[in-house]
Amino acid sequence: MPLTPEHKAKMAAGREAARRKAAEAKAATVATPEPEPLVMPPVPREGEIAEANLVEDEIAVAEPPVVGMPDPFEAFLAAQDEETRSVLTDAELRIIYEVETKRAEEAKRTAAKKAAAVRAQRHAQAVAGLVPAEQMEELARKERLNRKVSWTVNMPEAGNTGQLIDEGLRVDGQLLYHGKTVTGTMAEWESQRHLMWSADQNELNFQGKGRLSKLRQAISSRGLS
Repeated sequence: MPLTPEHKAKMAAGREAARRKAAEAKAATVATPEPEPLVMPPVPREGEIAEANLVEDEIAVAEPPVVGMPDPFEAFLAAQDEETRSVLTDAELRIIYEVETKRAEEAKRTAAKKAAAVRAQRHAQAVAGLVPAEQMEELARKERLNRKVSWTVNMPEAGNTGQLIDEGLRVDGQLLYHGKTVTGTMAEWESQRHLMWSADQNELNFQGKGRLSKLRQAISSRGLS
């Protein structure tokens, strides 16, 4: 018996409803985005702070306000193409922007809650004696080293020439240009921070102004006195 138009319409509606449900289920299972990487401060130069004092507790977490930054919504408007601006009013774009901003904020809160729940679980297990202290310390160390951070490559100048000692930082065969913003793990940042600090010290030692030079001068003066 051939299908009537009514039966075909019902079947099409059923398929469409199933497709929508599948899409909603897929959207609900999308992984929560990771929090924004922590922005690390520039590597201090000689006289600012000793490398030995560069510990995580002394790193400023809050980003300083950037002067002259446009309003986020104005920046969003400026990024729209002419066709979008021709069919949507600023008021409509404002609604879209605010809805997506709230979603992003909620996703960030959800990610923070999940991370806090994991830390709370580990803490509770450690207090209850379910996990050895050594294992908890190792887990905390790995979590810290795997934390996402971002930093800016900063190469020292060659004396007073106004020229850099190199065009960038060379890591594992890759050139990270001076001024480039890099995103990676805390472990990668600590490694590259040491490389940049060492490059600065080597240049200062070459000029007779570094710590090694000052130490030699101090030892020499003691020997002469």
